[in-house]
Amino acid sequence: MRAKAVDRNQAEIVGHLRGAGATVQDLSGVGGGCPDLLVGFRGRNFLLEIKTPDPESKLNALQNEWHMAWTGHAAVVRTPEEALQEILAVRVIGRAKRNEDKIADWADRLLEDRPHRKLTKSWLRRLVEGIRNGDWR
Repeated sequence: MRAKAVDRNQAEIVGHLRGAGATVQDLSGVGGGCPDLLVGFRGRNFLLEIKTPDPESKLNALQNEWHMAWTGHAAVVRTPEEALQEILAVRVIGRAKRNEDKIADWADRLLEDRPHRKLTKSWLRRLVEGIRNGDWR
């Protein structure tokens, strides 16, 4: 079995992830369609498949089959920015999911005094400030 070629942007992506405080394990030699990197960040694990920024760079059949069968989190990234966004986005989405009912209740209370109010920038700023301050209880 021939060794898998490492994408030319992998070292740069790994450097950025480590620079952000992530731990990174290279899985590119595992084969079987398994993603290139296992990344640990703030108590969570991420599987990242690295592709070059070239639009023609796509998952091969084995990688596609692996991604379709995997029931955990796995993503395809092409740049260091995409890799960082991926590990940061999951944390933010998870937090939002846990708090979405509280946020919805808080937004409803904001609208109670003026139910006809439009979604203006100032209203959205109040919503964001309330979320930041934990004032949706």
